[in-house]
Amino acid sequence: MISCKDARWLLVTFAFATLAVSVGCKRDPSSARVTLPQGWSLVSADELDGARREQMKLADSARAELATRLMQRVAQVSQADGFSAAVEVCHGEAPKIAAEVAAKHRVAIGRTSSRLRNPSNLAPVWSEALFNEPGEPAIAVGPHGEFGVVHPIVLGELCANCHGAADKLAPGVAEILTQRYPDDRATGYAPGELRGWFWVEVPKSR
Repeated sequence: MISCKDARWLLVTFAFATLAVSVGCKRDPSSARVTLPQGWSLVSADELDGARREQMKLADSARAELATRLMQRVAQVSQADGFSAAVEVCHGEAPKIAAEVAAKHRVAIGRTSSRLRNPSNLAPVWSEALFNEPGEPAIAVGPHGEFGVVHPIVLGELCANCHGAADKLAPGVAEILTQRYPDDRATGYAPGELRGWFWVEVPKSR
């Protein structure tokens, strides 16, 4: 079980990590080592026109809401019942929260990683190409007006309770991971390391 102070620190740490990767880097499309699906192209934020900027705002709003809701719920449950209970939240509630955010903002949205915990957290084909440059946000536009963006997720200190090295996992976490995710690959991270990505796809503006 974690204290109120720790719960608040969890949210602050996550928010700082998300902000840092969102504003800290700019990608130069001419130097990016990516291979996108046919019809898709990599763009920079400076190249976006009015319609694309609106799509970007929508993507950012959806991502921010998903991140906030997930972390608030994890912090709440961790504080009350420990981190093993938080694993149950990620297993049972996270997909529902993502679906609610997607429906509200009329986007497709999710989380993914090169080392998955939940095997259903697969990313769209267009986004996979953008992971060649880990640690940087990236934007791609599709052949039919689609707008896609990925944002890195950096592991926070308290997140190591569920995603850290074996000797850093909180009590009960290893056991519940074995039950819920027998093929789990999402441990062994250290705070500050790239854990995965948020991806958002916004349809053509109307």
